[in-house]
Amino acid sequence: MKPELGQLYLPSWRGHPPHMSSLDLPLWDRFQDQYGSQFLGFYFDALVGTPSEVPPGTDEKMLKMWTRLTAKRIDAVGVKPDQYWLIEFRPNAAAGALGTIVTYMTAWRKDPPDDLPVQPVIVSDVFDPDIIDNAHVLGIQLIKI
Repeated sequence: MKPELGQLYLPSWRGHPPHMSSLDLPLWDRFQDQYGSQFLGFYFDALVGTPSEVPPGTDEKMLKMWTRLTAKRIDAVGVKPDQYWLIEFRPNAAAGALGTIVTYMTAWRKDPPDDLPVQPVIVSDVFDPDIIDNAHVLGIQLIKI
C-alpha cells in the first residue's frame, strides 16, 4: 500500500501534531527548534504497510476504519528538497524504536510515493547503547535532543 501522507504542515507550524503522544511532543518541539528550518514541511501520522486482515462480515463503513487503525503510523515524515526523513520520536529509545523504524522503512520502500530517497531517523533524549551500532549498520540516523 502506498503511504498515505495526509496534510503537509509548514516547518513553521507550532501546533500539536495529529496523534503525537504527550511523551513524544517535547522531542518534536526540540527537533523543530533545531532542525525544522532544513525541511519544506512535515506529514504526521503517515500510514504505511499492510493493514491487518479484515474480520469476516466487516461492513463497508467499518472497513475504512479497520484499515486506518491497523496500518503502521510514522510519527513524522520530513520533506527535504532531495529526500524524505521517516522520523520516530521515542523517549529512552531502545530496541523497540529500532524495530519500529525498520518496519516503517521497509514498508515505505516496498511502495514509495515517488523516487525521492528515504532516510530513517530516530529522535530521542537517551539511546540504549546496544542500538547505536545496529542503527549505524542499518543506515538509521540517531538524533539526540
